[in-house]
Amino acid sequence: MKEYPKYKISLDSQVIRSFRDAINREEHFSIRARFSERAKKYRGLPAWDFICAATDRIDDTASYLNRLELGLRCRTGRAAFDFYEFVSNSAMMIDCVRMLAEVFNTDLSSIDQSRHIFNQLGKTGQGNDRKYFEYLRSLCVIHPVDTDRHSEYREGFAEVCPYVFWNNEITSIGREGELWAHIYTGDPDGWPKTIDIKIGEVFDFVSSRYQMLKLVTEDVIKYQDNEIEYFRSKEIAKKQECESESDFVERLKSEQSDRFGDFSDYVFDFAKEFLRFTPSDPRNIEAVECYKAAWRYALNIELNAMRAMTHRGREHCGFDDDETGATLLCELHYPHCRSKEMGLYNYQLEKMHYLNPFHPGDTQWGYIQFRSARPFLEKYMAFNDDDDMFETYCLINTALYLHALENPGYVNEGIPMSSKFRPNLCN
Repeated sequence: MKEYPKYKISLDSQVIRSFRDAINREEHFSIRARFSERAKKYRGLPAWDFICAATDRIDDTASYLNRLELGLRCRTGRAAFDFYEFVSNSAMMIDCVRMLAEVFNTDLSSIDQSRHIFNQLGKTGQGNDRKYFEYLRSLCVIHPVDTDRHSEYREGFAEVCPYVFWNNEITSIGREGELWAHIYTGDPDGWPKTIDIKIGEVFDFVSSRYQMLKLVTEDVIKYQDNEIEYFRSKEIAKKQECESESDFVERLKSEQSDRFGDFSDYVFDFAKEFLRFTPSDPRNIEAVECYKAAWRYALNIELNAMRAMTHRGREHCGFDDDETGATLLCELHYPHCRSKEMGLYNYQLEKMHYLNPFHPGDTQWGYIQFRSARPFLEKYMAFNDDDDMFETYCLINTALYLHALENPGYVNEGIPMSSKFRPNLCN
């Protein structure tokens, strides 16, 4: 049996990875993106769901197209089903790129006017690569029995295409492409026409339109940078003399949501209530005051981060930052450290968060786990059986804070060496 050539496209996977990285770079701004003025259908509407769907579609489709080997099947039959499949999926991927361009206001007009790939100018000379690919898509795949548009290339009132054929050693004689489309023009007295299709040109077109995603990526970064500069120019006042501490924390929570997203609202909620908390047992007052001082210190660092629009650097996150995105403020909500006890009571400590009034869970199970870890926690704080749930939770966190100050971890690294924050330095 004769061995026919096979054809595979090669789409650079780094293109979609770079786009996804750009979206995730400042995800909270990407989530708030809206369709730009270029969008005809969804102008001004929220775009996040569309961004996610289009990104995944492009990623999966580009990978799938790279795996397709065309020309292996259908050589003995009449219809080039593998070609139909390739064109259909490619067109869908290109539509996704165009939708993303509509979100981020990317100008594709110069690319859309290109003519150098197919070199098909049409009957009036106004044709271009995009128009010709859409004509082929309609004729070969989507509307094979009703291609009534694309007047630049269509003959008669409509064209129909019974099949597209891979050339073999016989049918390739006198033909320029690897495939040809058989077409009827709707004229019963006319002759059918054929179109030679060069698979290399189709690949070049699909590749060039996939590469448009690079331009969209640039505009994603530009959009995010503009948002960052806007918020940098928008001043946040420090705590005012006439402003209560609760109001100040609530104001920071609102600013945090606008600038970095609302993923840490619960941290501010706890901080606001904890700063108003007074332990019922006088033995706990000194430790609680030190933990409160740590919260105030971390809130001021977070204020610096909001003003600078970054959590990079000690002055913006509280310690020498790494790639985890950790901040002292969030670490104080669940003071963790690298200690033997934290490993030993890891499950119990996790379930004690059920006692958090802002994220309540199975409180009964939370109390059971608290009683299991109570001997460890009572090394730092005095617990009483009549403590309410919020006081118990505050004392647990305070105990974990004191423990974290004695062991390696973010909290110990970020909190200054001062008796204001570390009660053991008073002794």
